[in-house]
Amino acid sequence: MPGKIIFLNGASSSGKSTLAKLLHARLKEPYVLLSVDTFIESMIFPEGITDDVWTEIWPPLFHVAGFHAAILAMWKYGLNMIIDHVLQENNWFEELRELVEHEKTVFVGIYCNLEELEKREKSRNDREIGIAKYQHERVHENKSYTVTVDTSKSNPQECVDKIISTIESQ
Repeated sequence: MPGKIIFLNGASSSGKSTLAKLLHARLKEPYVLLSVDTFIESMIFPEGITDDVWTEIWPPLFHVAGFHAAILAMWKYGLNMIIDHVLQENNWFEELRELVEHEKTVFVGIYCNLEELEKREKSRNDREIGIAKYQHERVHENKSYTVTVDTSKSNPQECVDKIISTIESQ
């Protein structure tokens, strides 16, 4: 029997990881917390992450389809999961459509206005400037969410309260 899924989708710096950690701490059932950022960060590069990693080395190594296959396998095995992701490419959404549209999935759109995203992006030292804008324009296209939150209008606790309320009402 498939597990329960809380799928957080939003642009880089929108607050997904913060919300995922708060949800993980507050939920009564056990959930595995999976993040596309953690997946990326877990790869080892002998020379460190340099500019050529993104253009020459990275594309053949980073097959997001493999990450998606792992998510689907764990879900079908029955694990409950909180997934922190950026569905910026249409084919990424298609690879996970079965999971996202399942009745046990709470698909959460994490919104944040572009000005705030760019401010957050600049304050972090682990993001390439411009990624948030690129993702902001793409990440929510053609998505139907169970619930949405806006981290530029509500604090993290209010957002988590809204998500948990949605989960409990299903």
